[in-house]
Amino acid sequence: MFKKMLFLVSLSPLMVPVVIIATSLYVFEARLKILGTFTGLVIGHVLLSVPYVIVVMAAALRNFDASLEPAAAVHGARPHQVLRLVTLPILKPALLTASLLAFLTSFDELLVGLFLLGRQTPTLPIKFWADIKYQIDPLLSAASTLIVVLVTASIITVQLIRVRYEKRTAASAAE
Repeated sequence: MFKKMLFLVSLSPLMVPVVIIATSLYVFEARLKILGTFTGLVIGHVLLSVPYVIVVMAAALRNFDASLEPAAAVHGARPHQVLRLVTLPILKPALLTASLLAFLTSFDELLVGLFLLGRQTPTLPIKFWADIKYQIDPLLSAASTLIVVLVTASIITVQLIRVRYEKRTAASAAE
C-alpha cells in the first residue's frame, strides 16, 4: 500500500499543470533563498523529469527476472560484477530511454526556467523564447534545425539499440 502511494505521489508532477509547479517552486525556493541559483533550477528540472524516469524504469523492472542476480552470485560473481555484467545490460535500454525522456522534458521546459532563473545566464529555451519575441535571428532557425536533427538521431539510436537487444535476447533464447 505504501509503495503504491509513493509511486502515485512521485507521478503527481505529470498531473499538475507546469505553471502551478513553477509558481510553487518559486515560493518554495524563495523561502529557502535558492531562487535564481543553478541549484534551484536543477531542483525544478529534476522535479519535472523524475516521473518519466520512474514510469520507464518501473515498466522495465516489472519484466526483470530477479532470479538472474542470485544465479550469477551462486556461480561466483561478486556484487559489482553482477551489477555490471547482469543487471545493467538487461536494464540498459530502459536506462537510455529514461535518460533521453528526462533530457527532452528538461530541455523543453520554459516556464520553470523563467520562474526560477531570474537574471542568471538564460537556458536555451529561454534564449529561443526571447529571440522569437524580440528579434528575427537566423541563428534561431539553425539551432532549431540542429535540435530536431539531434532528437531524431536520438530516437533512431534508441530504436536501433532496442532492436539489437531484442535480436540478441531472441538468439540467446533460441540456443
